[in-house]
Amino acid sequence: MFDPHAPVPRQVIVRHALPGPPDRVFALFTSAAGLQSWFCDAAESVEALNGDVHAAWHDEEGATWERIGRWVVFDPPRVAVLEWYGVQTAGKNAGDDGQLAADYWRIAVAPGDDGAGSVVTVVSPLVASEVAVRPELLADAARVGWDATFGALRELLAAPAEGP
Repeated sequence: MFDPHAPVPRQVIVRHALPGPPDRVFALFTSAAGLQSWFCDAAESVEALNGDVHAAWHDEEGATWERIGRWVVFDPPRVAVLEWYGVQTAGKNAGDDGQLAADYWRIAVAPGDDGAGSVVTVVSPLVASEVAVRPELLADAARVGWDATFGALRELLAAPAEGP
């Protein structure tokens, strides 16, 4: 049974091995081309401390949804922290009503035990929804999403390298 007094997990930590060298894996998470290859329909990324990041998705009707952020830690090819601070939908900023996104990714890339691959650790917060959902369900959903993401990244990295 749900205990409203139990401590609430505030973040999800996932760790996966990927079949690519740290510099290539890091670029998939930080470069515009890398982000666009697996995460979003269009991306811009200034790969530097305090560099801006824009990620955009297009729905079936042609409307665009964007996340806007900045690199608050950027130490290639090992660690990057992306702070998402804005969301735009159809030209409206989430901040227009006083609400800003409070989301981040902390990405750490280390050489794999085999010397050829990488181990990636991602820390991301549990973002509360408008619907009351038990924290463990949010955490499980976030892990499932990241597991699917890492599956797609494995396939991308297994293909011959053409870019990030």
